[in-house]
Amino acid sequence: FRLRYSRDYTFGRVLEAGNMVRVKTNFDIRSGVKPGVHTFENRVGARVGDRVRLAVERGSFNLRGGRVVGVMEVVG
Repeated sequence: FRLRYSRDYTFGRVLEAGNMVRVKTNFDIRSGVKPGVHTFENRVGARVGDRVRLAVERGSFNLRGGRVVGVMEVVG
């Protein structure tokens, strides 16, 4: 499954925006991300309610799932 369907990104919804952005993510089996709220620097100009693509970093054995590391782009 992981070799065919895995990916190094996930999607989230912007809850708060300004210099920093708070993003809510849901469970994503393809990237191994658990649900939560993450805070990042707003480098892409995201606004409240925007859907954003988030970069995901995985460990070597992927025992604890993926870790969201930043905002890549605004999707729509």
